[in-house]
Amino acid sequence: MDCSPGKYGSLCTSSCRSTTCRNNQCDRSSGLCTECPDNFVGNTCSDCSPGKYGSLCTSSCRSTTCRNNQCDRSSGYCSACTDNFVGNTCTDCRPGKYGPQCASSCLSVNCRNNQCHRSTGRCLACTDNFTGTSCLDCSPGKYGPQCTSSCRSVNCRNNQCDRSSGYCAACTDNFVGNTCTDCSPGKYGPQCTSSCLSANCRNNQCDRSTGYCSACTDNFVGNTCIGCVPGKFGSDCSSSCLSSNCLNNECNATTRLCDACPDYFEGDLCNDCLVGSYSSDCSSRCLSSTCANNQCNRTTGLCHICLGNLDGGLCSALPSSYDWTLTIAGAAAGVGMLVIICVIACICCLRRSRAKWEETEATAPPILLSEMEPAPELRSPPSRAAEGAGAEADDPDSVYEKIRISCIGAENNTYSEFPPQRAEATEPESLYVNVGFS
Repeated sequence: MDCSPGKYGSLCTSSCRSTTCRNNQCDRSSGLCTECPDNFVGNTCSDCSPGKYGSLCTSSCRSTTCRNNQCDRSSGYCSACTDNFVGNTCTDCRPGKYGPQCASSCLSVNCRNNQCHRSTGRCLACTDNFTGTSCLDCSPGKYGPQCTSSCRSVNCRNNQCDRSSGYCAACTDNFVGNTCTDCSPGKYGPQCTSSCLSANCRNNQCDRSTGYCSACTDNFVGNTCIGCVPGKFGSDCSSSCLSSNCLNNECNATTRLCDACPDYFEGDLCNDCLVGSYSSDCSSRCLSSTCANNQCNRTTGLCHICLGNLDGGLCSALPSSYDWTLTIAGAAAGVGMLVIICVIACICCLRRSRAKWEETEATAPPILLSEMEPAPELRSPPSRAAEGAGAEADDPDSVYEKIRISCIGAENNTYSEFPPQRAEATEPESLYVNVGFS
């Protein structure tokens, strides 16, 4: 026999453990509901059915993704979420997940708090030093695997540099180079904002500090590359001298003729050798001094034309057809004239010598016998007896000397030498007779 509704026990005197048992029926022994009304579950039928909440469990849970479809009886929020869901309503994907069922991983591991958009998987925000929709790019001014290093230059465009090397991907205006520290072509100055001082700098490059050209384009020279190189002139320095042999490669800007020539050259174009010179550099003298006008072949040094009747490259021979008649006649006449001149000269010399001798004879003083002492032994040396006997007697050599001086002495004191041993052979016999020699 069953207890009346709401009662249990052996005597059916105890009330069922729950007032929500279906038809108020509970187990006779335990007092637990044998069946619950709609939306209730449990032994005591005090819990809402899965997906329900409220005092009568008539309201649906606020989310369909609550773990085991269970939500709080009072608030309707999930007590726990199914896998990959979080939040009171279990509508948000857990960190690192996105998609309808939050089953897909976010597109980057660098999303701040590991959160990404539910539909796209892109980061809602990036961790420090990362940027971009997927947080895979380094923040401006950073590079490296974790974007913790600073870029190698502050002049990178948008402060962006290569993730691996740190070199600028692009430079700000007026800067170039991997590190964007060089000025763009045509610019100089601390911020590369000034234009180079010349438009003729090679590759449009100038010194960063001064603005002067580092090198000039072809045909220009100088710090500002506004002057022409030697041998060039004109507004664009493209005009050249008419000759490449001008001294220092300088020529008249109007005529383009050389202003001066190097050594051994002459002419408006300095292509001709100086008179008397030849060879490629005109430094050698012509091979002959008898070339007409002192001109010779530039290559061989041989005469173009010879002086007079000379012939040959060296102008050292007469031509084979030369007429020798006049030459022989002229030579004979010259020899005859020379002989006549020599004869006349000899006659004049002889006459002058005779006149001088006669003048000397006429002016010589006479010799007086009283002025002379006898010298009997003039031509033979005195004997030893005579030397000892007469101290008064004169020496024969001294007597002879007196005679010589008296006879030949002239006003100009010029005397001829008459050695004693040759007196007999050269002087007249009468001389000794007149002076009383024996």
